[in-house]
Amino acid sequence: MNTIEKFLGEIAEVMEVLNRFNSNPRVNPKIFILTSFIMVSLVAFSKTLISTILALVYMVSTLIILRLSFKVVFKVMALAFLFSILPAVPLIFSKTGYVSNLNDISLTLTYSGLIAFITFVLRVTVSTGLFTTPIAYLGWSYIFTVFESKGGLSDPVSVFKIFVTSIPKTLRYMLSLLMAREARVFRKNLRSLWYMLSAIVGDILIASNGFSRELMLSISARSFGRFKVPHRSYNIGALDYLVMLATLVYVTIYVMVEFVGYS
Repeated sequence: MNTIEKFLGEIAEVMEVLNRFNSNPRVNPKIFILTSFIMVSLVAFSKTLISTILALVYMVSTLIILRLSFKVVFKVMALAFLFSILPAVPLIFSKTGYVSNLNDISLTLTYSGLIAFITFVLRVTVSTGLFTTPIAYLGWSYIFTVFESKGGLSDPVSVFKIFVTSIPKTLRYMLSLLMAREARVFRKNLRSLWYMLSAIVGDILIASNGFSRELMLSISARSFGRFKVPHRSYNIGALDYLVMLATLVYVTIYVMVEFVGYS
């Protein structure tokens, strides 16, 4: 149970950091979100290890320049790394780096399979880090503001905003339930663990609904309607040009490596 409690606690801590609102960003939010989306899309469909490593260098450089916390971003990347290992295991034993049927799997480790495994895991991990970076810097509120300004998306975005904001509180409540149940259990075996986990599902569903309702009512009462982050006009500065230039350079190298290199 200690592992589960620590895991949920770490998720709650990360979500609380991502929910913070950056009132004075050094880079234009729209440019940062757009360039990050481009980088994530390219890395997610990359085929070579060079493209993924260059994207990792780009992400680390962004964290250093913007003075972001490596701890939060790397925690999310570590979670993505763990989830990416299991589906990538068959690639280690693949003959050509691709697995479409059982005939493509060898009984021994292959060099092409090992490269394919490393590329896949890094691709998932780095793309997750690139996706988390603008959220960690701007906060969910800025991300929601960009999409709320688009016609027809205000209502779904508002619902998702309430959901994301209530996640840390729900996880904290779940931890308190787990600790209370654990204190009453004398037999620490697998059956008792499953009984304990299943017993709190109903309470969590009811409590999360209550938390979301309270949050929605409090937002409406304080803002006389739907909560909106004040819009600001941003001038394009030197840091914005640097971000766009770095993205353009990466796109150029990506096309040369992924397409020209394969032709």
